[in-house]
Amino acid sequence: PRQRLDMYMPKGTSSGQQLPVVIFVTGGAWTIGYKAWGALLARRLCDAGVIVACLDYRNFPQGSALDMLEDVNTGIAWVLRKVERYGGDPDRVYLVGQSAGCQLAMLALLSQAAQAATGQAVLASAPLWHPQALAGFVGVSGAYDLEGLAQHLHKRGLYKNLLDTIMSIDGQVAYDLLSPLHAARDPPPNISAFLPPSLLLHGTADKSV
Repeated sequence: PRQRLDMYMPKGTSSGQQLPVVIFVTGGAWTIGYKAWGALLARRLCDAGVIVACLDYRNFPQGSALDMLEDVNTGIAWVLRKVERYGGDPDRVYLVGQSAGCQLAMLALLSQAAQAATGQAVLASAPLWHPQALAGFVGVSGAYDLEGLAQHLHKRGLYKNLLDTIMSIDGQVAYDLLSPLHAARDPPPNISAFLPPSLLLHGTADKSV
């Protein structure tokens, strides 16, 4: 099973000390991502006194994008529930997503915020966790516009017929429903009240995403 996470703990922390926490969702083109890819980042953050939880999630063909979102939501919810047990500060939990993991993390965040804002069930928001439990979100080289990226990714080896299958719901391609850009363009009126401060990073020389 891929529904696991690795916890990285700083050395030499004193008893009772509450440390900031980063929840990291790695990329991997929805097909080859693995939680251990966050190990180097986690070790550097641990050196700075930060607890890091690197989430894993099903890759295709083990699951579709909706299955991956369920795994990511499950991992985030688990960390938020257990953060104090591991010496984490519940007021300083940050969600970080990279590439495909950024698409999953950001869509999970937007879906949870939309559900909190409307009180109605929203696609990709199960299991529930409260977005206001996060102190911030950081997106790194995120795949925000799936439809716009499809041909680019096809040229780089993630063939469109494969991406179509990964991003399908009930047999229908659903780039719009699974794109963070689409969710951000048509949000509930008061969604901003439920979203943490966010920082999006993307290298100008990045040709992958």
